[in-house]
Amino acid sequence: MKPLERKAADLRDIFQGLIKHFKMLNSAAANGSHVSLSCQELRVVEFIGENGPKIMRELAEELGVAVNTVTGIVDELEKMKLVSRLKSPEDRRIIRVELTEAGRATYMEATDLTLGFMANMLRSLSQEEQEIFMVLFQKIARAARSGAQALVASPTEG
Repeated sequence: MKPLERKAADLRDIFQGLIKHFKMLNSAAANGSHVSLSCQELRVVEFIGENGPKIMRELAEELGVAVNTVTGIVDELEKMKLVSRLKSPEDRRIIRVELTEAGRATYMEATDLTLGFMANMLRSLSQEEQEIFMVLFQKIARAARSGAQALVASPTEG
């Protein structure tokens, strides 16, 4: 195996370990004191919490699923009283989904847990190492976005 391929394999292993820990974090955040959520339900709560009320199409795009799938997710969140649907005053066909007070509390609890987890990871580095890590990780994230977009734009031939 070439050195770059070995490093790529090591990076894959590191990411798989991180993904495992992030799944554990998501599970802890989704099962906090307020409510028990699926990963997709938690993602909807976090997305609306970070970006404000959204229409179903925007939620579907964020999750990478069909609008009818998001409708079911929002139905469940509404049953748990974490979101509510609001008709647009300009166009009654447009329905926005927003967090309720309980939804905002769940969002804040999940955010606090996630940020605490991230801060704990960064504490293992010196201040200088944290700065270097952030610059390098942003570079890697940009390359990952570009690579993923290229894969989506040109599917493999079969």
